[in-house]
Amino acid sequence: MTNRADKRFIVKKVISRRYSIYIRVTKPLNMKIFTRITAIAAIALSLTGCIDTAEEAPAPVISTVKINSITITEYPLTNGAVAWDDPFIGSATGPDIQWRISGPENMASTTYFENCDGSTLTYTAGGLPIYLNQPLQEYTLEIWDLDDLDGSDLGSVDDLMSSVTFLPWIAGATGTETLELTNGPMTVQIEFTYIFQ
Repeated sequence: MTNRADKRFIVKKVISRRYSIYIRVTKPLNMKIFTRITAIAAIALSLTGCIDTAEEAPAPVISTVKINSITITEYPLTNGAVAWDDPFIGSATGPDIQWRISGPENMASTTYFENCDGSTLTYTAGGLPIYLNQPLQEYTLEIWDLDDLDGSDLGSVDDLMSSVTFLPWIAGATGTETLELTNGPMTVQIEFTYIFQ
């Protein structure tokens, strides 16, 4: 004959997706008593931090993009077949290049490179860094030839040499990134740092 005292009942009560309680008893439990036991155990586990109730952290939201540097590697050396700077008095020279940004915000460098000959131009000061506060909107980077810097070309106006439109935000970016842009004879590299809310 089987001894009833040797029989065992294992009762399982799931209290979360990660944790379960197993209770070994020597006889079947009254359901009211069992419910009370598991409720008390669930409270004890939550007090000790055993139940994982943390919600997944929301993805960071891009707030601002900082431009650290602008490097112009290619640009047109002539305006068609004519020198950019061909003053009324004196000889023709290379362009005097300044960058400007237009879009939701407008800004420009406070410095320029004079008599450019095709060499790479890197701007790290003279208005930089700057902050673009609408990173999900399009901006346009323009390069301009500044005219009449010495008064030798009276009445001349600055010339737009080339431009390129860009979106500051690069999907998946987390820190500092460099974006290379090309439009016709102009190639530029912009170093961004992304700032999140």
